[in-house]
Amino acid sequence: MAGLTVLTTQGVFVFARVPMPDITFCAALTGALAAYVAAEVEGRRWALVTFYGLIGIAFWTKGPAGLLPLAVVVVDLGVTDGAAGLRRIVSAPGLLILVLLVGAWGGLILAAPNAERFASDVVKTDLLAWYLPTKGLSWRQLLDPPLQALAILLPWSVALPGALWAATRSAEAERARRLRLLLVWLGVMFVLVAITREQRMRYYLPLCPPAALLIAAWYATWRSRRRAWGFTAVWILVVLVGLAIDSAARVRFNAATDLRDAGRYLATATRVYAVDAPELVFSFYLERPVTILSTYQAFAARPQPGHADSLIIAERATPTTLCAPVRRVATATVHRRRFAILDGGHPQPEAARVPPC
Repeated sequence: MAGLTVLTTQGVFVFARVPMPDITFCAALTGALAAYVAAEVEGRRWALVTFYGLIGIAFWTKGPAGLLPLAVVVVDLGVTDGAAGLRRIVSAPGLLILVLLVGAWGGLILAAPNAERFASDVVKTDLLAWYLPTKGLSWRQLLDPPLQALAILLPWSVALPGALWAATRSAEAERARRLRLLLVWLGVMFVLVAITREQRMRYYLPLCPPAALLIAAWYATWRSRRRAWGFTAVWILVVLVGLAIDSAARVRFNAATDLRDAGRYLATATRVYAVDAPELVFSFYLERPVTILSTYQAFAARPQPGHADSLIIAERATPTTLCAPVRRVATATVHRRRFAILDGGHPQPEAARVPPC
């Protein structure tokens, strides 16, 4: 029941079909905590090696955020047995694997030809500063986290309050221990994401598995003989409504993006540059690299090695007068934003070359 539920949450349904690392990240976190359950609840010590290995994979996927399962486990063991319980997650082979994976990640960065820029732009800005706690408080900073979390769990977020209430009222010790682990899993991940500076709905994707498990645990307490039929009917309704909404949204999404004309011209360009344009979008769909430039003047003044180059530039940044031999050859639309495709032309002799604008 938890598996059927998590598959039909908005988060998993949407991000499993988007070329972003978030679903891989969520899978690695979930697998790591499943391995912890195997070690802690079922006594399978070898599972700790898998636990640390999957944390390493999560680290490779989204950097230091991949260490979230460690925070969950530390809180869970601390609540259950205090500081003494932390010894149970010590695994020399597992820790060695984690250190090797994190070390290899850092080694590849240092060995890269653009290591300094990557370390500054990606490691420092995107993977560290991005997750720092926010400065000060505002109504938006207080409301965004719960709203984002509830949105990514739709439509099953309507059942989450009942599941949370039921999880805190279990009288059986063993069942209460397992439910407490799910509550810690959900709560720690929510809090650590909620206090970060940047808020995106996809950051709350790792909440979907523990929320689905809590809802399934609540379902297991129902005594109605028709609970299976009731859940089946609700699940089928969720699927049908979700598919209808998705189909309508896909039509609107596809209508907002048109790269057909641009693709024909850019496919034959020697190099493709971009100014004030989503270069990752064009690079993904054109299956070729797109180089970022700061201004149109930088494109006009570039060295010309003997073949035509092309520039993707936002309409608002396109100059009214182009520097010869540059000419406009096509347009493109991405998420309703219009872009001009400029052909750099073939080079001219040095004496006849038009000066840069």
